Amino acid sequence: MSTTEFETFAGARRDHQDANKLAFQECIEIIDANVEEVITNKADAREKKWWKDGNYHIIDEERLPPILVEDVSYEKFEKKCECANASKFWEFRDGTVVIIELPKRDHEVAHCALTKQFTRQDPQDAIDYAGSATCFANPGCRVVRGPSKQADASFVPKLLPKSANPSDPEGNPWPTVIVEAAGTQSLASIIYKTTQFWLAPNHVEDVIVLKLWKWNSRRAQNGTPLRHLTV
Repeated sequence: MSTTEFETFAGARRDHQDANKLAFQECIEIIDANVEEVITNKADAREKKWWKDGNYHIIDEERLPPILVEDVSYEKFEKKCECANASKFWEFRDGTVVIIELPKRDHEVAHCALTKQFTRQDPQDAIDYAGSATCFANPGCRVVRGPSKQADASFVPKLLPKSANPSDPEGNPWPTVIVEAAGTQSLASIIYKTTQFWLAPNHVEDVIVLKLWKWNSRRAQNGTPLRHLTV
């Protein structure tokens, strides 16, 4: 390795260590604060087409999380999510629908890669992959069934007793472990969602959060984009 190559490598390593330190510090501060984001942006006419016709149009991630629509029933929110396949990207908050994440490839790649690694660490084949089914806080309530969330991936044990509390109207138990990938979704938003919903009493036991930080245009030698990841 030449001197120039070594200096470049050393500099990249220092940058990575500094980024890790800053990311860890930000995580601790947000977990300690545990407050919901204040939303000021509202979707414009072009962005609202995602709600109206179910077709996603490019949205500037710097505007996240914008209010997509207001004064909506939970039943209508469910139907719109199903039509637009947007359960992972929209969130229902007391009649208001908010865009919390954008459909991007790196978001899907991140949780799929972790799912593969997670299942490979199970030589006894004792874990079932439960997919990304939607879980409800009050699945048995006929009047108001929300709120609900959809994890990117979830797992349940095959042999150990599953949760006695149902997570959906079909009576499926709550997952034991879930995975949440946050690309364009802010760290504050995903942490608040985790503590207030997923880790609420009688819900899931463990949550793995993957935070993908903004790409700084750096690539590996083979041309693959390098993204900073915090788990």
